[in-house]
Formats: sequence, structure tokens, C-alpha cells
Amino acid sequence: MVVEPIQSNRQVSAAGFASLLLGVSLALMLCGSVTFVIGFILMPWVLGIVLVFYLVGVVSALSSFGRAFLYPPPPPKQIPVSGFGLGFMDIFHGIGLDLITSIGFAIGR
Repeated sequence: MVVEPIQSNRQVSAAGFASLLLGVSLALMLCGSVTFVIGFILMPWVLGIVLVFYLVGVVSALSSFGRAFLYPPPPPKQIPVSGFGLGFMDIFHGIGLDLITSIGFAIGR
């Protein structure tokens, strides 16, 4: 059995090329139509989800504003400052002011 090689330099006729383009255009139209139908069916769902998220954001913002106006945060507590945790110069600066005021009171008496 002898197999003859297929000729690769065959010319495509005008009718064959037109058939190819017609098939490609039909395939694209069908895919586009299917995509359009899927989008047309899903668009109300997408819009509904967007509106739900928008309403949730509005309610959350109003809730935050209402909480801020009706229940303001308490004022910060006064925390006494001790020498612990202060810097080296801050501790001696406080001692120096105490010495100056005590010397001033001693001289003024």
C-alpha cells in the first residue's frame, strides 16, 4: 500500500473562502447571542445586589452618625503621671523646678 503525500500548496476557491467566513461569522453571532442572553438574564440580579449593598452602606452610615450624636464617647480619663517611664531630662527638669520654687519661697520669707 502506497500513501501519497498530501499537497500543501492547494488554492482555496472564492466560494470556499466565503463559506469559511460565513461559518466564522455565524459562530461569532451565536456566541454573542448566547452571551447577550446570559447577561440579559443576570443583569437584574447584579443590579439588585448593587442596590442591596448601597442600602446596607446607607443604613450603616446613618447608624454610625446616630450613635455618635446620641451616645458621645466619654471624656478621656486623667491618668496620673509618675516618674516611671519619663525620660532622664524630664525627671531632672521636674526636680529643678521644685528646687527653684522652694528656694524662691525660702528667700521670700
